[in-house]
Amino acid sequence: MNHYACHRHGSRLIWFVIGAGVATFWLKSKEAHEWKARHCLRDRIPQQAYPAPGTPPAPPTTPAPSGSLQEHREHFWGPRGEGGRPGWGSGPWTATTNPPPPPPPPHVPPTPMPTDRWEEERQLMQSLGKQATETISEFSEATLEKLLSTAENLKSKLAEQRALREQHEQQMKTLRDEQLKQFEEWQKQQEQEKPAPPRHVV
Repeated sequence: MNHYACHRHGSRLIWFVIGAGVATFWLKSKEAHEWKARHCLRDRIPQQAYPAPGTPPAPPTTPAPSGSLQEHREHFWGPRGEGGRPGWGSGPWTATTNPPPPPPPPHVPPTPMPTDRWEEERQLMQSLGKQATETISEFSEATLEKLLSTAENLKSKLAEQRALREQHEQQMKTLRDEQLKQFEEWQKQQEQEKPAPPRHVV
């Protein structure tokens, strides 16, 4: 019954560790995918798309009818010539369909791969199992030595008590023999000291 209970608890622990590892792997994979997607989006934005400091924001533009970039002349609001002030003018302009770039996300350090985390957890479980085995072995050896020492002490005490009991019995036997001998001698003395019966003369 105890073996079955230990086996059942061990299998529950193994399934718990496997479930925790799978959940950790899924979360780390999701975080790594989101981080890669954010960095790829930021790398795709050209450097020219960011506005230079001190320049006014560009007016909103509408996409070209054909969906591609078309260059044509018409009146527009913008800088007149290179380095000129903004105002109404005419000239070629290029319609763009790119939305305003989002602000760059904060720098996020790369997260450790789930495989590294799984390897660390596996090594941790191995070290814990090794420590538990060593502790059980040391405890078993210490307990065995203690039991052997206790058994030796009990054995020596029993031998000592048996020797004392035999010595006491021998003394009691000797005492009884002496008392019996003294009683027999006393009886002989009493018989010797008893007067002889008188004789009747016929």
